[in-house]
Amino acid sequence: MAHWTFGKLTNTGGTLSMTHFAEEHRFAVCQRALGARSNVVIDVLACRIQADNQAADILNAIAAKVPH
Repeated sequence: MAHWTFGKLTNTGGTLSMTHFAEEHRFAVCQRALGARSNVVIDVLACRIQADNQAADILNAIAAKVPH
């Protein structure tokens, strides 16, 4: 069983995001981002070494393709 540490929940421009990592694997960081555009809800989980806002960047790229 992994023990997870969670970062601060942020809301930037209507996109909620939070980083987290397993205590046993501190080198790998995950970020979860959730946002809604028009009638579409977008949920992204991105994990990698030294992830820096990657899930929010992916979410924003997807959201840019959602028609208004």
